[in-house]
Formats: sequence, structure tokens, C-alpha cells
Amino acid sequence: MKKRVWMLLGSIVLVLGISVGITLAYFTAYSTEAGTQELVLGTDTTIHETVTDLNKSVTITNEGGAPVFVRVKAFYPQAEGLEVAVIPGEGWSAAAEGWYQYQLPLAAGETTASSVEIEVTVSEKLEKEFNIVVVHEAVAALYTEEGEAYADWSMRLAAEGEEN
Repeated sequence: MKKRVWMLLGSIVLVLGISVGITLAYFTAYSTEAGTQELVLGTDTTIHETVTDLNKSVTITNEGGAPVFVRVKAFYPQAEGLEVAVIPGEGWSAAAEGWYQYQLPLAAGETTASSVEIEVTVSEKLEKEFNIVVVHEAVAALYTEEGEAYADWSMRLAAEGEEN
């Protein structure tokens, strides 16, 4: 009987000794890392509107840390006696749905080299007040395998609970 007890105790000590070694090996394993990688989420741009009489001159500055593509759109009422002309400067081009897109990516801290001009002509037929609202959008510059920058305007962030 004593022999069995000692065998049982010896077996328990042996099992515990083996498992303690494995457990210590697990908790003492480590690795070291060095270096940094900047992660940019989203864009940060500022629109600048210079108003002279009824006309606007619009430029955009990239305040973020990564290159972006930008575009602008003017909203105004369709009214008799009000004529609005949107004139893209050098580097800007007309795009779908009334947008005007800057063709080059804006580096961090850079402002568009030219502006989008919004010229307004009002005649006596106009019977009400109006506002011209200019909005802008920016997307991070994407790059092809050849290193060519391009904009993907279909990309967007989804709000919580919303599908992309």
C-alpha cells in the first residue's frame, strides 16, 4: 500500500514538473520590435473662397499628412434673372454630376495652383435673394503598380450600422 501511495505521489510530482516547465516556457517567450509606421485615416482639407462682388474664387489646401485628390461643386437656385458660370482654372476639369476635379494629387500642406471661378450675373428679373454654396470632397490618392496616382471617388466610409 505504501508503495502505491509513493508511486501515485511520484506520478503527480512528475506530471506537475513537466507542465510547470511548459507553462514557464510559454510565459517567458518574448519578442522585440523596432521602428514606426505612420497610419493616416481620412483626409483633412480646407476650402478657401474669395468673394469679389457676387463672384467666388475657390481653392483647396491639403491640411493632412498624405496626398489627396480634391473636387468642388457649386449649388445655386435656378431662377429667372440669375446666371451662374463655373469656370475651371488650369489643372481643373469638369467631371460627372456637376463636380470639378483637380487633376493632380495635392501633397501635404499644398494648395491647388489655380482656382475654380464662379461668375454670377444678375438682371432686374431676379425677384429673390440667393446663396451660392460651394462644397468640396477629398479622397486619399491611390497608386497603380507603375506608381501613377489616381482617385477612386466611389470609396467612402460607412456610418455605424450602414453598409458600404
